[in-house]
Amino acid sequence: MNARDRIRLDELLAEQATQGLDGVAADELRALLEASVRGEDEGFELAAAAIELAMLGELEEMPASVRDGLRVRGREWARSMPDHDV
Repeated sequence: MNARDRIRLDELLAEQATQGLDGVAADELRALLEASVRGEDEGFELAAAAIELAMLGELEEMPASVRDGLRVRGREWARSMPDHDV
């Protein structure tokens, strides 16, 4: 892979991680990934997720009623799965 393709691959991976790709750009990314030796790089998506979390600021604690409701529904769901004890 030449330097120009490597730069374009990085651009497309960053764009995919931050805003998504249209069909043409997704096809271009697939072709570049197939040509690269490293395969698909999740580093850009992880970096974008880390930035998003960092920008959230202070988080509020989940209200107890919501937490308790989720816990109950989670247990009900788990019981509906075959071979699972809760």
